[in-house]
Amino acid sequence: MPFIVSGNSVRNGLLGFDAKNVDAAATALTHLGIALPSYIVGHAIGLESVADPRPTLGLGHNLIFNGDAEYDHGFTEHGMDQAITGWEEFRDANFLNETSSRDGFDTATVLEYGTPGGFPLASDPGPTNRGDNFFSAGAGSSSSEMFQQLDVAAMAAQIDAGQIDFDLSGYLGGYINQNDRAEFFVRFLDANGSELARTTLGTVTHDDRGDQTGLLLRETDGTLVPGTRTVELVLTTTGNDGYADNLSFILDWTRTGDINADGFVGVEDLDVLLANWGDTVSRSSLANGDLDGDGVVGQGDLDAVLGNWSHGTPPDVNIPEPGSLALLALGGILLGRRRR
Repeated sequence: MPFIVSGNSVRNGLLGFDAKNVDAAATALTHLGIALPSYIVGHAIGLESVADPRPTLGLGHNLIFNGDAEYDHGFTEHGMDQAITGWEEFRDANFLNETSSRDGFDTATVLEYGTPGGFPLASDPGPTNRGDNFFSAGAGSSSSEMFQQLDVAAMAAQIDAGQIDFDLSGYLGGYINQNDRAEFFVRFLDANGSELARTTLGTVTHDDRGDQTGLLLRETDGTLVPGTRTVELVLTTTGNDGYADNLSFILDWTRTGDINADGFVGVEDLDVLLANWGDTVSRSSLANGDLDGDGVVGQGDLDAVLGNWSHGTPPDVNIPEPGSLALLALGGILLGRRRR
């Protein structure tokens, strides 16, 4: 069903994620300036006065929207299926065909910790900073899948130069001695949507959990594959007691010394570093010279440039030898300090 919001309080454009029926009342009341009662479980969306809940593309923060299952209302009954905000569940958008054989209860849902029936308690193994909810497989499910996609085309130059690292993590688990489980992985897609590669978190078996209900942390990292333009995060479950929480995907700069992302560590990278020497800078900037990520352009960043000097494919210019480079850098730093 289309969700259309119109009026002078509306933010122009598409929402960017699927709205839910319960959001209609919250949006209407907020539009009218009426405080939301506590029993309203939806969210006001699409209004100028309401911030977009999705994270912005950048470095150093989790890019998954609703990766902690806290955006939606958590149920206390396993058979209550719901669409999970920010996640897609049907790749062919044919809900009726995909759910007819299982009465609609085959998709992942959001449950509260402590849901009756042996589901994870707040005191069971799991995130120390957990909220009220976690992701659970559907009640009639032998398997389920949900996914969301991130457009990273704005970082194309840095990605293709091998400059963007990622950290993928999440808490995965299941029920006592059953081997029902969840799996979380990332697919790297090119501009045509073709898969270039994927990275998968290690699964959590009942042996890993010691036959105890709960969730355990799994984490891995790597470098975004050159050519990646879309990142797809996928959570799958096997059995109806696969659980997940606190799913995270964080990008950061691969600190190789190639500051200007031209595929080569050379004089131009040194120029950027010297121009910002001593400055306090944002780690979210890709071209500020802060290669060691401490927020200040300084000696550690210079060491990274010199240590990787001439790495990559050189441009058609003369490249100074590393032996004379430290003197050039020192001279540039001293000159910069005099000018200040």
